[in-house]
Amino acid sequence: MAKLAFVPALLGLVRDFGYWLQGPKGDLNFKGRKEKIERYQEKLRDEKAIDALRKQDVRNLLQGLWSLNPFANVDNILRQNGLNKLKEWLKDMVRRGERGLGDRDFDELLRGVNGIGPSILSELLCLRFPDRCWIWNRVTERAAEELRKIRAWQSQPVKGTNGQQYFAWKSLLDEICEALMEIQSQLPDEIREALKEMPYFVADSFCNWLVHERKIWRVAPGRRGEWWNECRENGCIVIGWSKAAEKASNYDFRKLSSKEELRELFRQAYGGRRGVGGWSQVWDFVREIQPGDIIVAKRGINEVIGIGIVTSDCIPPKDSAHPFASNENHELHYTHARKVDWRITESVQVDFNLGGQTVVRENRWNDIKEAYQRQGIDVNGLLQGNGPPPPPDTDPPLVRYFKAKGFQFTEEQVVAFYAALKTKGFVILSGLSGTGKTKQAQLFP
Repeated sequence: MAKLAFVPALLGLVRDFGYWLQGPKGDLNFKGRKEKIERYQEKLRDEKAIDALRKQDVRNLLQGLWSLNPFANVDNILRQNGLNKLKEWLKDMVRRGERGLGDRDFDELLRGVNGIGPSILSELLCLRFPDRCWIWNRVTERAAEELRKIRAWQSQPVKGTNGQQYFAWKSLLDEICEALMEIQSQLPDEIREALKEMPYFVADSFCNWLVHERKIWRVAPGRRGEWWNECRENGCIVIGWSKAAEKASNYDFRKLSSKEELRELFRQAYGGRRGVGGWSQVWDFVREIQPGDIIVAKRGINEVIGIGIVTSDCIPPKDSAHPFASNENHELHYTHARKVDWRITESVQVDFNLGGQTVVRENRWNDIKEAYQRQGIDVNGLLQGNGPPPPPDTDPPLVRYFKAKGFQFTEEQVVAFYAALKTKGFVILSGLSGTGKTKQAQLFP
């Protein structure tokens, strides 16, 4: 694989993917994928292995593919082609893959069987030859769309035969593989080994993480953000509910294996009083948030105070890895925590209600990014570690004040309004409706 000049944004995302791989969910996901590839390689090893396949074996191989529509009837594919024809087709696929697949091979394989499209064929090829073939399906295309949004991938889909389109995706998967190799020293030995033996399958894991696994969470560091300074300085995010934690074994919510257990513990701790419904938020913080996810820290209902990347599993109170473990008397020592790499620590006011919950899935992500953009802060760039620092703000303080409130008044407008107030004390503003005349007067300090 030729060395490529991938863009920094892609490298930043791949680093975050590395955090996820080292978390419990990512580790389990990757082990499952590796077992799958080993199973398919054994079944499709050579012509002798394929000849030994029974009808149920072929059915299982097809049913195990992600690309197969869950409502598709595998028996229809078997009935349309017959077992022997499918086995001969699989042997042909392996022969072509071993000698070096080209776009014509891909198209001829598609014409050689009924009921199997490009995504199924590409997955079978990748499962058998993960060092030279890649998966092309809707997940690949959606991952490319996400990468284009943050300027980590610029190419557009090509037109042509299925084979030509399949090979057009190689450059994207190569860049992902190259970026993964760049951070391999940060990864466990098992994944570093997989990068050598099955790089394109690991690249597909990255696409799946980007599309399906990575989540954005809104978390309040204490009531009204009271713990934000400590969280920012110690690279973490924490949650409270200490009264419920006192009833958990050794203060550890992680030891509760089901939502029902956690709900009952909260019922015992709070009865019908405020806090009883917090169990679902605790479950999300302890079980659902994963390394590599994005955290949006909030204060109150209209202020975002930071954005970062989760870099650890949940850390319970009294754990030696807890960010506040060195100070057992600190109230935050008795909170559950996750380590966070804070990429943005400037605050911004948003014009919508962030809600009162401590932990919730973020659903206004684009609006938050736009609010930061109005302050000259590129959220995508800073999250991926490639954004240049915002240019120095040379606007006068009053202009910056209005920008922070979401209004773009020029220096001339602000100066004219200020001068009019100082000289006359009574000012009539004229202009088109919706240009901010009322807000300029209301917000003027």
